[in-house]
Amino acid sequence: MDFNLGQYSLFLSQKGMMDLPKNMDPKDPAKNFIWTTDPKIELPILIAKEGGGSMIPLTCMDLWKQVLQAHGDKPALSDKINGKWQTISYNEYYELAIKFALGLIRLGITERSAVSILGYNCSQWMIDFFGAVFANCVAVGHYLTNTPEAVKYVIEHSDSEIIAVENQEQLDKVLKVWDTLPNLKYAIVWQNYTVDSKYAHLAKKVMSHTDFLKFEVTEPLMDQLERRMRIQAPGNAVSYVYTSGTTGNPKGVMLSHDNYVWTARSIQDSAMAKLKEEGTPIRAVSYLPLSHVAAQFADVFLALNNGASLFFTDINALKGTLIDYLLEVRPVIFLGVPRIYEKMEEKVRSVLEKKPFIYGWAKHYGEIGTDAQMKNKPTPFMFGVMEKIVFNKVKQNMGLDQCVKFLSGAAPLPLKTRQFFFNLNVFLNNTFGMSETAGPMTSMLTEDYPLYDLNSAGKPLPGTECIVIKTDPNLKLENSVSEAETSSWDT
Repeated sequence: MDFNLGQYSLFLSQKGMMDLPKNMDPKDPAKNFIWTTDPKIELPILIAKEGGGSMIPLTCMDLWKQVLQAHGDKPALSDKINGKWQTISYNEYYELAIKFALGLIRLGITERSAVSILGYNCSQWMIDFFGAVFANCVAVGHYLTNTPEAVKYVIEHSDSEIIAVENQEQLDKVLKVWDTLPNLKYAIVWQNYTVDSKYAHLAKKVMSHTDFLKFEVTEPLMDQLERRMRIQAPGNAVSYVYTSGTTGNPKGVMLSHDNYVWTARSIQDSAMAKLKEEGTPIRAVSYLPLSHVAAQFADVFLALNNGASLFFTDINALKGTLIDYLLEVRPVIFLGVPRIYEKMEEKVRSVLEKKPFIYGWAKHYGEIGTDAQMKNKPTPFMFGVMEKIVFNKVKQNMGLDQCVKFLSGAAPLPLKTRQFFFNLNVFLNNTFGMSETAGPMTSMLTEDYPLYDLNSAGKPLPGTECIVIKTDPNLKLENSVSEAETSSWDT
């Protein structure tokens, strides 16, 4: 249902409209209207009359319907097991998530409670995430490095009734604190495990993922799932994203269907439209923590929205094996945190500096030529020469020769590193965002490349409003939003 508010309208489901008056707090008009801490509350969604903020809000189920129609048979998720890639299609991905959701319902997991996930990036992580969403629960990712105490805090704070864990190491963390968690009903383990005798009283509550899915799908069970999927609205929460807890207890952010789905659609329409028009098959590697908003947005939602093929690395990616996966997968889009790009810079620089004469020419003409490309101008002849003998080889050796979008986020990107890659004909698109904005809030859109500034984190995404409320007096704000405190209402 839409409600006219001048240049905007509010979107609410019929149930949300009926619940709105009783949910309002006279002491705080914004509570349960602009913000909430109650996962049962459906928040209204602000829709613009035109532009990026005018898209009709969708749920994850709506998005999945579109994806299955467009990409159902295409490869979705790939895990490397015993040296060989094992791939499932989007149709298979969806069916496995449906089966997981049915398993939750069969075990009596309460609607709007949370489903915790504690494991490294893999197909199962994604399947369990959407299985939780389909069952009208909220998915909660845990950091692999969380201590038993941090695991306990997130389970308790999120009201998780079940947790899926990767292996023995993560299960042991849960077993250690389980007796202090009265609402935790079950644990599902992806890999082989044992339950120590001192936790024998919990053994029946722990099951393998295979056993969890050993049940017959009945019509009444399917009816329950269809109802749970049908009653969800775009303004309902689908995920709690927690901080790592380095400065105290982890802090959680509630993100809705619309937060994630709208942002993925906005990025596709504004920054990836050319890839869609050209029909370029999108490949990406998943290695950043899926419990973090950057990877959760990029790997779970942006990849889904684009029908991308996602390849999972091993757990040692950040310790050095990432390059092996990049060389094999040859991603079309690559999201890196600054430290990854800094490590790449160190390695490439150490090689290039052994040939100072060529490196000097490459830097000079690389900067001039890349600047010309960004501004849609002709490049000098020597740029083409350097492209063949330096730039292309550098990209090939990094496994990024087929990459057309280099993204950086989650922390400030040093200008030195950005300039280094720019001089080698690689434009690192620095994005600004946070958990509260469902990932990216600003980015350099393709249409704005002629205005690029290596000191900038770009402009607010189309359809969002950004107000700078506190700035450094020396901060440049003409075409960019950089290191400023910001407030935005994602429409």
